[in-house]
Amino acid sequence: MLSIIYKIIYPLLKLYWFIFRPKTQGVMCLILSGDELLLIRHTYGHSAWTLSGGGLKKNETQEDAVKREVKEELGLDITPQYIGEFTHNTEHKIDTVFCFVASIAKKEPKIDHLEVKDAKWWKINNLPKDHSMSLQRVILMHKSK
Repeated sequence: MLSIIYKIIYPLLKLYWFIFRPKTQGVMCLILSGDELLLIRHTYGHSAWTLSGGGLKKNETQEDAVKREVKEELGLDITPQYIGEFTHNTEHKIDTVFCFVASIAKKEPKIDHLEVKDAKWWKINNLPKDHSMSLQRVILMHKSK
């Protein structure tokens, strides 16, 4: 039921973003276990494989936001390290994304099917073809540290 609400609300948000062109802030996290990377697909928007993350809440630190998002989406507790940020204009909003990396022991995530359709571990040198544009950007940011 709630996943249907996400599918209805998301197009309305896109319309709002088109009209008002807001500036937003979000977080993304590379979750690594050895040479593998945990990627997700959302239940809304594009179905590309991407990193766990989301928007910052009012008065929330970037680190707290990434911990909360990973916990909500994957049921995982992480100790994130900041690796950089980028700004992009997608879906008619100007979005600043703060990027983090976290290393964990490999385990299967407990996905929240409201937001996350699927989660899978991928070899970092053999990523799926249908991945988000931001993924390579964040991987390169991590490798340059």
